[in-house]
Amino acid sequence: MEVSATDADDDVNTYNAAIAYTILSQEPMLPHNKMFTINRDTGVISVLTTGLDRESFPTYTLVVQAADLQGEGLSTTATAVITVNDTNDNPPIFNPTTYVGLVPENEANVVIATLTVTDADVPNTPAWEAVYTVLNDNEKQFVVITDPVTNEGILKTAKVLAKLACGLNKPNRQTLVSHGSVPQLFSQVPISKIRSLGGKLGASVIEILGVEYMGELTQFTESQLQSHFGEKNGSWLYAMCRGIEHDPVKPRQIPKTIGCSKNFPGKTALAAREQVKS
Repeated sequence: MEVSATDADDDVNTYNAAIAYTILSQEPMLPHNKMFTINRDTGVISVLTTGLDRESFPTYTLVVQAADLQGEGLSTTATAVITVNDTNDNPPIFNPTTYVGLVPENEANVVIATLTVTDADVPNTPAWEAVYTVLNDNEKQFVVITDPVTNEGILKTAKVLAKLACGLNKPNRQTLVSHGSVPQLFSQVPISKIRSLGGKLGASVIEILGVEYMGELTQFTESQLQSHFGEKNGSWLYAMCRGIEHDPVKPRQIPKTIGCSKNFPGKTALAAREQVKS
């Protein structure tokens, strides 16, 4: 920050217009009473010492004096308000640090736990927004979605593997698929059986790449898939064929209506209203 003052006196032959700047006061006077200094000749204000912390003192108000005769003559004052910008100087802290969750078997769409962190940085800023990562999940069986409002982490099971596994041996057996078993599973899963690949996109993948099973896509690089199907779809296919999907599992809605129909072909066809009996 720089302050500037003018003086109408003769600044060529006298010192009557030679202005000198000083800081008269600082508010608050914490953590030190001289947090700032001002260049006597230019009026440039700079930080003098360490200790600025937006979370403790977001603004400082300085009363600055400008005096002619090199600081010994007539004077005037002005106020300089300094706002401390936020930096990422506070780490997120889990509270609590241990979570316990239960997942019903055969039910993929379950929130396992809600993870809570506190962060002293300014809310709704990049320094405050948390990104959760499961460090010991080498098999990529879980995903954590950050709630943009509360900054909480929603821990869920990975979507694609859970959906495929729960349907492999219905109705009497449950199948668990680890991430290490994805290549074996996808080596026999047709591309059209994967969600979002049962229509035009899946047909294009099969036709353009000459593949049939999901696992065959792993032979292509991400850039190759992007060149054929666009940046977004290419990246999605690259991760999907490896059993990775970051979309959360959504609960299936309970049906509110039930429809039932029956065909009466050939000789059983109903030709008149009288043939229909309740």
